[in-house]
Amino acid sequence: MRGKLRMATMPPLVAATAQTDRVPATPPSTQKSQAAVASRASPRTILSQNIHRPARGIRTTGEVTPHHLVLTDDAVVSLDPSRHKMNPPLRDRAHQEVLWWGLDQGVVDVLGSDHAPHTLDEKSGSYPATPSGMPGVQTLVPVMLDHVAQGRLTLERFVDLTSAGPQRIFGIARKGRIALGYDADFTIVDLKRRETITNDWIATKAGWTPYDGRSVTGWPVGTIVRGIRVMWQGELVNPGQGAPIAFLEAWQPAG
Repeated sequence: MRGKLRMATMPPLVAATAQTDRVPATPPSTQKSQAAVASRASPRTILSQNIHRPARGIRTTGEVTPHHLVLTDDAVVSLDPSRHKMNPPLRDRAHQEVLWWGLDQGVVDVLGSDHAPHTLDEKSGSYPATPSGMPGVQTLVPVMLDHVAQGRLTLERFVDLTSAGPQRIFGIARKGRIALGYDADFTIVDLKRRETITNDWIATKAGWTPYDGRSVTGWPVGTIVRGIRVMWQGELVNPGQGAPIAFLEAWQPAG
Protein backbone atom coordinates (compact mmCIF):
# COMPACT_ATOMS: atom_id res chain seq x y z
CA MET A 1 0.00 0.00 0.00
CA ARG A 2 2.77 2.45 0.95
CA GLY A 3 4.70 1.84 -2.27
CA LYS A 4 1.56 2.19 -4.36
CA LEU A 5 0.74 5.52 -2.74
CA ARG A 6 4.25 6.82 -3.27
CA MET A 7 4.16 5.92 -6.96
CA ALA A 8 1.08 8.12 -7.29
CA THR A 9 3.07 11.17 -6.16
CA MET A 10 6.02 13.08 -7.56
CA PRO A 11 9.27 11.26 -6.60
CA PRO A 12 11.59 13.25 -4.29
CA LEU A 13 14.31 13.72 -6.94
CA VAL A 14 11.78 15.01 -9.49
CA ALA A 15 10.28 17.34 -6.88
CA ALA A 16 13.72 18.67 -5.98
CA THR A 17 14.60 19.23 -9.63
CA ALA A 18 11.30 20.98 -10.28
CA GLN A 19 11.93 23.35 -7.37
CA THR A 20 15.59 24.16 -8.00
CA ASP A 21 15.04 24.61 -11.74
CA ARG A 22 13.06 27.72 -10.82
CA VAL A 23 16.23 29.40 -9.55
CA PRO A 24 17.71 31.31 -12.51
CA ALA A 25 21.29 30.50 -13.49
CA THR A 26 22.11 34.21 -13.84
CA PRO A 27 20.17 36.98 -12.10
CA PRO A 28 18.85 39.85 -14.22
CA SER A 29 21.36 42.71 -14.06
CA THR A 30 18.77 45.49 -14.02
CA GLN A 31 16.61 44.32 -11.12
CA LYS A 32 16.69 42.48 -7.85
CA SER A 33 16.38 38.72 -8.33
CA GLN A 34 14.50 36.50 -5.93
CA ALA A 35 13.33 32.90 -6.08
CA ALA A 36 10.96 31.22 -3.64
CA VAL A 37 10.75 27.53 -2.79
CA ALA A 38 7.51 26.61 -1.03
CA SER A 39 6.30 23.62 0.97
CA ARG A 40 9.47 21.61 0.57
CA ALA A 41 9.14 17.92 1.36
CA SER A 42 12.38 16.50 -0.02
CA PRO A 43 15.92 16.48 1.43
CA ARG A 44 17.32 17.14 -2.05
CA THR A 45 15.12 20.21 -2.38
CA ILE A 46 16.13 21.73 0.93
CA LEU A 47 19.82 20.93 0.42
CA SER A 48 19.69 22.49 -3.04
CA GLN A 49 18.03 25.53 -1.49
CA ASN A 50 20.94 25.79 0.95
CA ILE A 51 23.44 25.67 -1.92
CA HIS A 52 21.60 28.23 -4.06
CA ARG A 53 21.08 30.71 -1.20
CA PRO A 54 24.50 32.40 -1.44
CA ALA A 55 25.16 31.53 -5.09
CA ARG A 56 25.23 33.96 -8.02
CA GLY A 57 23.83 36.85 -6.01
CA ILE A 58 20.34 35.38 -6.13
CA ARG A 59 18.14 35.90 -3.09
CA THR A 60 16.30 32.64 -2.40
CA THR A 61 13.65 32.17 0.25
CA GLY A 62 11.86 29.09 1.48
CA GLU A 63 8.74 27.99 3.31
CA VAL A 64 7.75 24.82 5.15
CA THR A 65 4.42 23.78 6.64
CA PRO A 66 3.57 22.36 10.07
CA HIS A 67 2.05 19.22 8.58
CA HIS A 68 5.27 18.35 6.75
CA LEU A 69 7.16 18.88 10.02
CA VAL A 70 4.72 16.82 12.12
CA LEU A 71 3.02 14.20 9.94
CA THR A 72 4.64 11.47 7.84
CA ASP A 73 3.40 9.13 5.16
CA ASP A 74 2.39 6.73 7.94
CA ALA A 75 -0.73 8.90 8.26
CA VAL A 76 -1.54 8.24 4.61
CA VAL A 77 -1.07 4.50 4.96
CA SER A 78 -2.63 3.84 8.37
CA LEU A 79 -5.32 6.51 8.56
CA ASP A 80 -6.90 7.83 5.38
CA PRO A 81 -5.07 8.33 2.05
CA SER A 82 -7.71 10.69 0.65
CA ARG A 83 -7.89 12.86 3.76
CA HIS A 84 -4.10 13.26 3.95
CA LYS A 85 -3.53 13.81 0.23
CA MET A 86 -1.60 17.02 -0.46
CA ASN A 87 1.07 18.52 -2.71
CA PRO A 88 3.92 18.04 -1.96
CA PRO A 89 2.92 14.71 -0.39
CA LEU A 90 3.76 13.61 3.13
CA ARG A 91 6.97 11.60 3.11
CA ASP A 92 8.86 9.41 5.57
CA ARG A 93 10.64 10.31 8.82
CA ALA A 94 14.05 10.69 7.15
CA HIS A 95 12.68 13.33 4.79
CA GLN A 96 11.03 15.08 7.73
CA GLU A 97 14.28 15.24 9.71
CA VAL A 98 15.96 17.12 6.86
CA LEU A 99 13.15 19.69 6.89
CA TRP A 100 13.82 20.20 10.60
CA TRP A 101 17.52 20.52 9.84
CA GLY A 102 16.75 23.25 7.31
CA LEU A 103 14.59 25.03 9.85
CA ASP A 104 17.34 24.83 12.48
CA GLN A 105 20.00 26.06 10.04
CA GLY A 106 18.01 29.06 8.83
CA VAL A 107 17.38 27.69 5.34
CA VAL A 108 13.64 27.91 6.03
CA ASP A 109 12.44 31.51 6.22
CA VAL A 110 8.74 31.21 6.97
CA LEU A 111 6.06 28.83 8.20
CA GLY A 112 2.99 28.58 5.99
CA SER A 113 -0.32 27.02 6.98
CA ASP A 114 -1.04 25.85 3.41
CA HIS A 115 -4.67 26.14 4.50
CA ALA A 116 -7.07 24.24 2.23
CA PRO A 117 -10.44 23.91 4.01
CA HIS A 118 -11.84 20.97 2.03
CA THR A 119 -14.73 19.35 3.85
CA LEU A 120 -14.81 15.65 4.68
CA ASP A 121 -17.45 15.20 1.97
CA GLU A 122 -15.07 16.69 -0.56
CA LYS A 123 -12.25 14.45 0.66
CA SER A 124 -14.36 11.30 0.87
CA GLY A 125 -13.85 10.12 -2.72
CA SER A 126 -11.45 7.47 -3.89
CA TYR A 127 -7.71 8.18 -3.71
CA PRO A 128 -6.17 9.87 -5.66
CA ALA A 129 -9.20 11.58 -7.24
CA THR A 130 -9.93 13.69 -4.14
CA PRO A 131 -8.71 17.32 -3.85
CA SER A 132 -5.28 17.96 -2.36
CA GLY A 133 -4.69 19.88 0.86
CA MET A 134 -6.24 20.12 4.29
CA PRO A 135 -7.09 22.77 6.92
CA GLY A 136 -4.11 24.24 8.74
CA VAL A 137 -4.49 27.92 9.66
CA GLN A 138 -6.15 27.42 13.07
CA THR A 139 -3.76 24.69 14.21
CA LEU A 140 -0.46 26.31 13.18
CA VAL A 141 0.14 28.14 16.48
CA PRO A 142 -0.71 25.35 18.96
CA VAL A 143 1.04 22.64 16.93
CA MET A 144 4.26 24.64 16.66
CA LEU A 145 4.09 25.94 20.25
CA ASP A 146 4.10 22.29 21.30
CA HIS A 147 7.50 21.98 19.61
CA VAL A 148 8.62 25.05 21.57
CA ALA A 149 7.52 23.31 24.77
CA GLN A 150 9.43 20.18 23.76
CA GLY A 151 12.59 22.22 23.15
CA ARG A 152 12.82 21.44 19.45
CA LEU A 153 12.09 25.04 18.44
CA THR A 154 12.91 28.26 20.27
CA LEU A 155 10.19 30.83 20.85
CA GLU A 156 12.35 33.46 19.12
CA ARG A 157 12.67 31.29 16.01
CA PHE A 158 8.94 30.64 15.97
CA VAL A 159 8.24 34.39 16.10
CA ASP A 160 10.69 34.98 13.26
CA LEU A 161 9.14 32.25 11.10
CA THR A 162 5.60 33.57 11.56
CA SER A 163 6.04 37.35 11.87
CA ALA A 164 9.43 38.91 11.14
CA GLY A 165 10.24 36.44 8.36
CA PRO A 166 7.21 37.14 6.15
CA GLN A 167 7.63 40.89 6.72
CA ARG A 168 11.30 40.69 5.75
CA ILE A 169 10.72 38.63 2.61
CA PHE A 170 7.77 40.55 1.19
CA GLY A 171 8.71 44.01 2.45
CA ILE A 172 5.41 44.50 4.27
CA ALA A 173 5.01 47.90 5.91
CA ARG A 174 4.17 48.29 9.62
CA LYS A 175 4.09 44.53 10.30
CA GLY A 176 6.32 41.87 11.82
CA ARG A 177 7.23 43.37 15.19
CA ILE A 178 5.74 45.08 18.23
CA ALA A 179 7.12 48.62 18.06
CA LEU A 180 6.08 52.26 17.86
CA GLY A 181 4.63 53.05 14.44
CA TYR A 182 3.76 49.42 13.64
CA ASP A 183 0.26 47.94 13.50
CA ALA A 184 -0.73 46.37 16.82
CA ASP A 185 -1.10 42.87 15.39
CA PHE A 186 -0.17 40.05 17.72
CA THR A 187 -1.30 36.78 19.26
CA ILE A 188 -1.34 36.28 23.02
CA VAL A 189 -0.40 32.73 24.02
CA ASP A 190 -0.21 30.66 27.18
CA LEU A 191 3.01 28.66 26.84
CA LYS A 192 2.09 26.23 29.64
CA ARG A 193 -1.54 25.59 28.83
CA ARG A 194 -2.31 22.00 27.85
CA GLU A 195 -5.17 21.37 25.48
CA THR A 196 -6.34 18.67 23.09
CA ILE A 197 -7.05 19.65 19.50
CA THR A 198 -10.40 18.30 18.31
CA ASN A 199 -12.54 18.50 15.20
CA ASP A 200 -15.22 20.31 17.23
CA TRP A 201 -12.76 23.14 17.92
CA ILE A 202 -12.20 23.88 14.23
CA ALA A 203 -14.02 27.05 13.20
CA THR A 204 -13.48 26.91 9.42
CA LYS A 205 -15.95 25.39 7.00
CA ALA A 206 -13.81 22.24 6.85
CA GLY A 207 -14.97 21.14 10.31
CA TRP A 208 -12.05 18.71 10.78
CA THR A 209 -8.30 18.63 11.38
CA PRO A 210 -5.59 16.01 10.86
CA TYR A 211 -4.55 16.73 14.46
CA ASP A 212 -7.85 15.60 16.00
CA GLY A 213 -7.07 14.07 19.41
CA ARG A 214 -3.53 15.49 19.56
CA SER A 215 -2.57 16.94 22.96
CA VAL A 216 -0.33 20.02 22.91
CA THR A 217 1.38 22.35 25.35
CA GLY A 218 1.02 26.00 24.34
CA TRP A 219 -2.25 27.59 23.29
CA PRO A 220 -3.43 30.84 21.61
CA VAL A 221 -5.46 32.86 24.11
CA GLY A 222 -6.23 35.99 22.13
CA THR A 223 -5.72 37.73 18.80
CA ILE A 224 -5.28 41.49 18.45
CA VAL A 225 -5.62 43.06 14.99
CA ARG A 226 -4.56 46.71 14.65
CA GLY A 227 -5.21 47.18 18.36
CA ILE A 228 -8.66 45.59 18.35
CA ARG A 229 -9.29 42.36 20.24
CA VAL A 230 -10.81 39.96 17.69
CA MET A 231 -10.53 36.58 19.41
CA TRP A 232 -10.36 35.88 23.13
CA GLN A 233 -10.41 32.48 24.85
CA GLY A 234 -11.68 30.73 21.75
CA GLU A 235 -14.52 33.15 21.03
CA LEU A 236 -14.79 35.81 18.32
CA VAL A 237 -15.50 39.01 20.22
CA ASN A 238 -15.31 41.53 17.36
CA PRO A 239 -15.77 41.39 13.57
CA GLY A 240 -12.75 40.76 11.39
CA GLN A 241 -10.52 43.75 10.76
CA GLY A 242 -9.09 42.83 7.37
CA ALA A 243 -7.49 45.58 5.29
CA PRO A 244 -5.20 45.78 2.25
CA ILE A 245 -1.52 45.19 2.99
CA ALA A 246 0.92 48.04 2.36
CA PHE A 247 4.41 47.34 1.06
CA LEU A 248 7.57 49.27 1.86
CA GLU A 249 8.39 50.10 -1.75
CA ALA A 250 5.02 51.84 -2.19
CA TRP A 251 4.29 53.04 1.32
CA GLN A 252 5.08 56.59 2.40
CA PRO A 253 4.64 57.52 6.10
CA ALA A 254 2.00 60.14 6.84
CA GLY A 255 3.46 63.61 7.30
